[in-house]
Amino acid sequence: MTDVGERIRRGTRLTVHGARDRESGIMCICRRREWLASPHEGSAPTALRLFFKKAPPTEIYTLALHGTHEVCKVKKRNNIWNASPHIEPKHVVDVHTHIFEEHRSKIYIEKNLVIPSAKELKLIRGSDGRFSSLQKSAVENNISKFFILPVARDPKSIDRINDFYYRESTTDPRAVLCGTVSPGHPRLREILSNLRSRGAKLIKLHSFLQRFDILSDPALGLFEKIIEGGFPVIFDTSRIRQEHLMPEDSVSFLTEPFKLLKLHELLPDLKMIAAHGGGVLISDQERKPLIGSGIYLDISTTFNTFDWPENNYEKSIENMVYLLNHHDQDKLFFGTDSPWRNQKEEIEELKKLHTQGKITKDQMENIFWKNANRFFDLGLE
Repeated sequence: MTDVGERIRRGTRLTVHGARDRESGIMCICRRREWLASPHEGSAPTALRLFFKKAPPTEIYTLALHGTHEVCKVKKRNNIWNASPHIEPKHVVDVHTHIFEEHRSKIYIEKNLVIPSAKELKLIRGSDGRFSSLQKSAVENNISKFFILPVARDPKSIDRINDFYYRESTTDPRAVLCGTVSPGHPRLREILSNLRSRGAKLIKLHSFLQRFDILSDPALGLFEKIIEGGFPVIFDTSRIRQEHLMPEDSVSFLTEPFKLLKLHELLPDLKMIAAHGGGVLISDQERKPLIGSGIYLDISTTFNTFDWPENNYEKSIENMVYLLNHHDQDKLFFGTDSPWRNQKEEIEELKKLHTQGKITKDQMENIFWKNANRFFDLGLE
């Protein structure tokens, strides 16, 4: 017989993992164990183990106990498969968070919450942008590692921002240092070397804010040096509506799926991560060519923005689930985009996809931490 459950309480919804064999011959037995002490409902035991003669079907069942009998009945609930009553991931790695200098955080957050696209992006004040608040959230939500991604509009501020991120990262072993650079910077090699010596794991680029085209010659020169330095790079993929562009802006500065695919073709050795599932404020059809492309994706800012322009939540989740089930399974990372999202809420969204049977337990664990652990060599066990 196959033991497939542990301490399952009366009325618990559970899924039994195994081949989808409708004729598997279910036999459910409740056996009294030493851990069945102090029952709370009369003399009936409050915990069970399930045993099956063959591989059980992957469906959700509800247990129904009958007095003190050792055999219980199992009632099939529905055809949702591969869910589990044990949905807490072993670790959570958030590969996409931001922090800001203490004296700038409040102003920066307030300013971004009122930009024209903030409503479409569904930005919220998920945190106050301070490192101490991110640390507190990590404790509250059992986050084992969080990547802090810098944003530097002005090339002259790169050293100051990289130094700030480095100082903060040294105060907490859960913080993963990331750095930023810009095309054509006169000290590019020195900056990359300094980031390497400090243990940075990732380079963050926001081509729109930094005002460069990722397919331009200066950008391609930057990427070649990033490859030499042994860094992966994460691209912000937020789109800005044309009517919201400033005179100094250009649509050529946007990092869009077709550009990422072209860059991947030009520089296959560049390890690329497209933030936000490949793009926010883009249509699902524009995003789909990224699926299975070999480009890594983080899923920050996706659960309620994956159905542009309608942004219907149910349709957004449907599109999200399609991506999670069809993209390369080792190339998906969990991220929240804190402080523009609440880490707890984003964690619950991904867990919910598992409890609803839309992704498997293995998929959930891979996205939450295993993929990042392998890719970035984080040392989690």
